[in-house]
Amino acid sequence: MSDTDKPATLEDYASADWEPWSPGALDSVPSNKQWPELANPHHLVMVRLAVRAMTMTRAEVIELVRNLARDPDPDGVDADMCKSVTEKMRISSEWFSAFAEVLDAARTRLLCAAAADVAAEEGP
Repeated sequence: MSDTDKPATLEDYASADWEPWSPGALDSVPSNKQWPELANPHHLVMVRLAVRAMTMTRAEVIELVRNLARDPDPDGVDADMCKSVTEKMRISSEWFSAFAEVLDAARTRLLCAAAADVAAEEGP
């Protein structure tokens, strides 16, 4: 078993180090005032539709797709609503996944810092 196959220890986490992001990174995070504008409203609508689709049977989702395929895309971008909805879901997924990656990385840093604090209290 190599070192990379072993579970990390408290000491491993406590010794983790990283380079902080530039304070300018905060400029790319929406303010409380900007969040409603970002809903655009497609992101939140797509989440609701996705959850709704997850509660449907296979037959119900097939019927939903058939109904969406009959309707034109109101934005005039895609051939029909089905293509439009699936494309908007893809875009929303990518948008939310970027936030998930940052949240996971920040959580890891917080846990490493907590481990370092515990290790410092316990001493050598």
